[in-house]
Amino acid sequence: MFEHAGEAHAHGTNYQYNVSRFLGILMDANVVVRNAARKILGQVNLPKLRMFKSALDGLIAGLEKNLEDQDIYGVLFSIGKNHGSFSAKIAKHLAKEVFLHC
Repeated sequence: MFEHAGEAHAHGTNYQYNVSRFLGILMDANVVVRNAARKILGQVNLPKLRMFKSALDGLIAGLEKNLEDQDIYGVLFSIGKNHGSFSAKIAKHLAKEVFLHC
């Protein structure tokens, strides 16, 4: 697929850049655009934990900005279901934080 390690790294960097740009659409002023972006996000496979966290952060920021976007909860469920291992890692991390603060 990639002839050189540099090409694979560049591909990963471009992918992360494109995911970041795509997540910016979640903050668009047009509700139809935001809905379409969330629908797509609920079905993609994010290969890295950092991208998964960015997607969650983007969805939550979008909800904070646009409280009427209640379909975000369904998308959060879909992303969590599609990325079980990432969800488990975040849940373990949050559980440790809660335990440390009790």
